[in-house]
Amino acid sequence: MNRLARLLLPPGGATPARVYAWTLVSGALYAGESFLVLVAATRLAGPFWGGVAGLAFAVDQLLFTVGAFSVRRYQASDAAERFPFPVYCGARALTCGAMVLAGLAWAAFGDFSADKRAAILPLLVFKASEAFSDVLGGRYQQLGRLDAAGRILAAKTLLSAAAFAAALALGAPPPAAFWTMAVAHLALTALLDGAVLPSFGGLRLRLSRRPAAALLLGCSPLAATAFLQMFVNNVPKFAVDAATDERTMAAFSALAMASFVLVVLADLVSAPHVARLGRAREAGRWRAFPRAALALSAAMAVAGAAACAGAWLFGIPVLSALFGLDLSPYRPGLCVLVLSGTLLALHLVADVVLVVLRRQSWCLLSAVLGAAVAAATARPFVEARGVFGAALCHLASAGVLALSNAAVAAFFLRRASVARTDGGVVDCAP
Repeated sequence: MNRLARLLLPPGGATPARVYAWTLVSGALYAGESFLVLVAATRLAGPFWGGVAGLAFAVDQLLFTVGAFSVRRYQASDAAERFPFPVYCGARALTCGAMVLAGLAWAAFGDFSADKRAAILPLLVFKASEAFSDVLGGRYQQLGRLDAAGRILAAKTLLSAAAFAAALALGAPPPAAFWTMAVAHLALTALLDGAVLPSFGGLRLRLSRRPAAALLLGCSPLAATAFLQMFVNNVPKFAVDAATDERTMAAFSALAMASFVLVVLADLVSAPHVARLGRAREAGRWRAFPRAALALSAAMAVAGAAACAGAWLFGIPVLSALFGLDLSPYRPGLCVLVLSGTLLALHLVADVVLVVLRRQSWCLLSAVLGAAVAAATARPFVEARGVFGAALCHLASAGVLALSNAAVAAFFLRRASVARTDGGVVDCAP
């Protein structure tokens, strides 16, 4: 165990090179996790199960926002440790329990076939394990070891997806393969996090009602925002599933990975800045915020432009070869989805600024507006234009999210800067 701990938490501290390297590696793997699983399901079990897996991921990714409760950035930027780690763990146990109960109710009473329920339930356990793991990664990040969080996330992601693919390749039915992936993630969490947690004070749950309630109340706007943002991402999938068949659902799920990858990449690339901006907030160094926001926005814009060009030139042939599906009719839809993913990545940059400024309740405004657009346009757009209509729905919602959130972040950055210059007190309450 000591050898494993030294491998995951090498001496020498978290150098910038280590942090960025492992952030990018773990981010790429995490962004590609559902992509790899969908490829394996479609290739090894057929397009029908590819469509089923796409819907199951959409359902459980939405439920994941309940389990994670958007505490990670709040925790990582808690430089003064206003909430002790056991409180974060206790609160996460509560939200993961709520996530599982909500998932069981949705699977039991939702309009799903038996095959879809058989995929949703093991993926629910898998995502609950990911949600609890997130609070452990937040502890490593909070104490300056984001490199350790990256190593552990990369190992869990890669090995869990490999367990799923191996189970299918050995002839296991898809539901059993999903259970294999869930059990593998639980076991890896116990092994890998168990090896390094003693260096961070160990794992203890504090279920005291008052501090847990204060933490969850403070993050509730973020949780509601994350839920609505995931609703924006997934409501086009629900519309495609309701209006078409599993093969079309598999095709749209393959295309939608393009937008999801950019969002996850933005989340992971921004992670090294969160703790640093938290310290800047405590010291009143407001100039650090616009510099970080501009740098992150520029990085996401460049990544989005490259992704759009790559999607037009190579996206369809590559995705068709990977999934074993003919996706050639969907080239315009793929490019629209990549563009909407770029907008969502830019929206996330503004989210980071608002969270660190402790103005997280204002993130809810853009989420409500985006979700309203998605709910109003998804079904009619899909019925009128099919997969391309679903992509247009996603683009319209992403545009509303990005523009409204950027405007709010700019307003509060300007307000904080003016208050500091005038010698006033900057109120950073939620």
